[in-house]
Amino acid sequence: MSRIKTKEPMKKMKFISCLVLLMLAIPQTGNAQFLKKLGKALETVNQTLETINQTLDPEKKTQQAAEKVVEEKKAEATQAVTNVVNNATQTVAAKVAEYVAPEFLVRISGNKVNVRKTPTTSGEVVTQAGAGTLYEFVSEQDGWFEVKVPGSAENCYVSATVAAKVALATVPRTDKGIVKAAGTDLIYQKTVNTSKYSLITNYTITQGSQAGEVEAYYNEHGAYADGRFIPAEEYYMKGKQLGWCIVLDQMQNTFSEEWEKMESPIVIYAADATGRKVVIAGETYTLTRESY
Repeated sequence: MSRIKTKEPMKKMKFISCLVLLMLAIPQTGNAQFLKKLGKALETVNQTLETINQTLDPEKKTQQAAEKVVEEKKAEATQAVTNVVNNATQTVAAKVAEYVAPEFLVRISGNKVNVRKTPTTSGEVVTQAGAGTLYEFVSEQDGWFEVKVPGSAENCYVSATVAAKVALATVPRTDKGIVKAAGTDLIYQKTVNTSKYSLITNYTITQGSQAGEVEAYYNEHGAYADGRFIPAEEYYMKGKQLGWCIVLDQMQNTFSEEWEKMESPIVIYAADATGRKVVIAGETYTLTRESY
């Protein structure tokens, strides 16, 4: 409050107050005259108080307005924090609800094993699986395992004669050794040599930019026996780390920035606990080197 603005009104009010007291102390000749003088004195006091109020109101209103703005900003900040927490909680809850690891898996023991739509040898073949391939176990009936196959909307069936039910706890994990921190690439390689050609296939695997995300670079090149080069093939993939396997379900070629959903996801399993061998799309790959 400014002293300059309130100095004169305060002096005036003090003077009038003293005047009123003085009037009350002086003997009066008549009540009417006394009341008249008292009324004028009180009117003057009221005017003085009004002057003070008018002087103080702008400052008071400014302070109240400032306090209101502060409270509004506090409320906005609190709501913003609440929204962030709620969104994060919902995101985490959605991710947790998205996938629950199974208690048992089915491991393929034969080569080029038919995975069928129905539990019969005449059932339609959905895909073929190589030795070491793992599927989520659903049920077992009449010598057939009902399993979940990545990329298939419906459960499929595998003959128990070429597969075995195993506990998840006994399976080497893919989140230990196969994928390292971002910036470290693990290169897994498979080489095929025949009398007609030589072909080298590489999968470079690394940690994605987000938690639980895995990225991979696929490169295939080779040459025919007569010296002609086999056209190189390369593209990028990314997917999810499920702990007991990695599912790569998005692909991007080297000439595009758009990611496309893959009709047949690539699944990676750990062939041993050391992380030096993996099974990718039913084929065994060996760790060749680390790239930083």
